[in-house]
Amino acid sequence: AFAVLCLACGLIGLGFGLSIAALNVLAIDRLPGRSAAAVAAVHMTLGIGSVIGPVLVGLLAGWKGAVLVGDGPWWLVPMLGAAGAVGVLAVLGGVGHRDRSATPAGMQFGDLPARLLVFAAIALAYGGIEALFINWSAIYVKEDLGGSDAIAGLALAAFFGAMAAARLVFALASLRRPLRFLLVASPLAGAGAFAVMAGVNSAPLGVLAAALGGVTLAPLFVYLLSLAALEFSDRQTTVSGLMMAALMAGAGLSAIIVGVLRAQADLDTIFLAGGGISVLLAVAVVLLRPAPLAA
Repeated sequence: AFAVLCLACGLIGLGFGLSIAALNVLAIDRLPGRSAAAVAAVHMTLGIGSVIGPVLVGLLAGWKGAVLVGDGPWWLVPMLGAAGAVGVLAVLGGVGHRDRSATPAGMQFGDLPARLLVFAAIALAYGGIEALFINWSAIYVKEDLGGSDAIAGLALAAFFGAMAAARLVFALASLRRPLRFLLVASPLAGAGAFAVMAGVNSAPLGVLAAALGGVTLAPLFVYLLSLAALEFSDRQTTVSGLMMAALMAGAGLSAIIVGVLRAQADLDTIFLAGGGISVLLAVAVVLLRPAPLAA
């Protein structure tokens, strides 16, 4: 049964990676010249879904028992997922695409420009620090700060909710003018959020620190992806796929590394290390000197 569960998780991850990479490209197509706002909007709605999903599962769990076991309506969860997939296909079926017949269909790894690999390396590191909040904030709030299961779950919801709200503001603001300063300000502020998380002494403050992490980290990846897509505009599909692969790989590596380090270090120390990586990300972005987005 556990192997089946792992297989299901792998298929969910596969579907997520394939769909979000394609949706990034589609969003940039639909808002040419406003790629930062387009990508931010896609990831903002993704964040909203990440908040609503656990809430729905919690509501269903209270209806005639647990959703995934026992006599509860477990079948509603896959049905909701299938309905969402059908809805996306119905919407995308009527959306036009730009003609890309004159652009490269794909690239071999050895053909990728060095600068694009640097973009991907930054995305990899970002995926790692974002995963610190996603994977460990609830555990930290419960085990280290003594919070209840409900408060611990609220920490993760606060992170995703705050990130979605911040990306909405970022998307709207980016329609007026580029916010290039956020490329450096976001990881630096994220370092502060990690320091706050490591220093809190109560579960409610841990929830607020998780929300602060969501707000501060929200612009970085979407802006970075937008700039990479702008700089390599003839390879946007490749760029989106590579950046999303790097993001997810960073999240996976983070889970493995932190799982190993927990035997030697407390989570507050690990959060402080995440803040140090955030500072290094700010330095890396400055050294990369990406081309500015159009005003």
